[in-house]
Amino acid sequence: MADGIALEGRGIPTAVVITEAFSGIADTMARDLGVPGYPYVLIPHPISSLTAEELRARAEAALPEVVRLLGGGERRTDRVPAAGSERLVEEAPSPNGEPSLIESCYARGWTDGFPVVPPTEALVQAFLAQVDRDPEEVILTQEHLGRRCTVRLAAANAVMAGCRPEYFPVVLAALEALQELVGNRAVLMPQHGQAVLVIVNGPIRHQLAFNCRDNVLSPGDRANATVGRAIRLVILNALGIRPHGYDQSTQGTPAKYSFCIAENEEESPWEP
Repeated sequence: MADGIALEGRGIPTAVVITEAFSGIADTMARDLGVPGYPYVLIPHPISSLTAEELRARAEAALPEVVRLLGGGERRTDRVPAAGSERLVEEAPSPNGEPSLIESCYARGWTDGFPVVPPTEALVQAFLAQVDRDPEEVILTQEHLGRRCTVRLAAANAVMAGCRPEYFPVVLAALEALQELVGNRAVLMPQHGQAVLVIVNGPIRHQLAFNCRDNVLSPGDRANATVGRAIRLVILNALGIRPHGYDQSTQGTPAKYSFCIAENEEESPWEP
């Protein structure tokens, strides 16, 4: 879908073919790339298990629509502004109080399903004060989606995750590691259900009370829980990779809520 829209933007007629199982992600990508309603050819799913004869029959059935699109039918390449991910801060507290702010975050699609701390400007500024970074510096990108995460947007998501301000440098370090982990971070958009594991080491573990001993994968430790959750909220809100959209995991995993541990280097038999 992204390639088809890019090619047509260069004046090259293109027919995108999508199987039925991926129509949702195709529509989401067209919307986020600024071409909502971009036409494509929809064919039955699956195709990997078909014989050569069955594939040929399916291709022949789709051919008339492919020819129609290549011939100029329903061309839609004029882009419209997509819903931005940069503005993720509440300007002022609601006169109705905290509960309505929390509900507002739900209404805007900013949560992972659990309530979040409303990212007011004052809270975001407290997090930004922990690092000597330009708030508009881009630290994480998802190129083919046209998405990016700035330091300011990372701070807003760390607020929402329930982090303390002093956790924010760890959140930034994890996001910068994620930027280097996989060239296009396609691992975030599979059907297999992978989750991002963050492992923290160094003196910061003890300074911020990360759990690196018993029950390390269990709930109950704020640093582990909220830093891991901040990474997932960035993936959801900044990169726009959500279940039922770009995240096409078959079952998913609860590790996608939060997956952060600290390393017990002092007692571990393995290299750090």
